[in-house]
Amino acid sequence: SPELLAAKLDFIDAKFSMAEMVENFKFENLNQHLDGGPPTGVEDAIAGYLAASTNEENKKTIEEKNAAWASIEAGQVAPTWTLPDIDGKTMSLADFKGKYVYIDFWATWCGPCIAEIPDYRKLVKEYADRNVVFISISVDKDKPKWEEMVKAETFSIKNVLSNFRSLRKFIEIY
Repeated sequence: SPELLAAKLDFIDAKFSMAEMVENFKFENLNQHLDGGPPTGVEDAIAGYLAASTNEENKKTIEEKNAAWASIEAGQVAPTWTLPDIDGKTMSLADFKGKYVYIDFWATWCGPCIAEIPDYRKLVKEYADRNVVFISISVDKDKPKWEEMVKAETFSIKNVLSNFRSLRKFIEIY
C-alpha cells in the first residue's frame, strides 16, 4: 500500500546514514512496489527518489517500470497481437477497436481453466447483447490437443492459440 511504502521510506531515512545503503534500500522498496502494482499514491515518493538518486541504472529501472504502468492506464491503447484461430484465420486485438475485450488465458492441461468453462459460458451469454468481445487465448504447446478440446467443447467463444512470442510485449505489460 502507499502508506506502507511511505512508512518504509521514512524509516530508511531516519535509521540509515550511509548514502549507498539508503539508495539501495529505497530502490528495493520502490522496485518491489512497482512489481506488485501501479504507482498510484506513491508518485511523490518516486519523484523524490529519482531526484535524489545517483545510481543511473536503478533510476532507469524505476523510470521504465513507472512508464510501463502509465502505458496501461485507462484510455491508453493496448499493445496488439495477431494469433490464429481454429480455422487458421488470424485474429488481432486491433480487430475489436471500439469494443470492450475480455481476454481469458487458458490451457487444456489447466484443471482450473477447464473447471471455469461453464461459468465463462454463462458470462458470455450474460453479456451477449453488449459491446463486449470474449476471446480465449490458449497457451497450449500441443496444437492438436487444443484443436480437439475446442471442437469437443463446441466453443462459441473466439478462441486462438498463442506461441508466447506473439504475446511477449502484451504479457510483459499486463
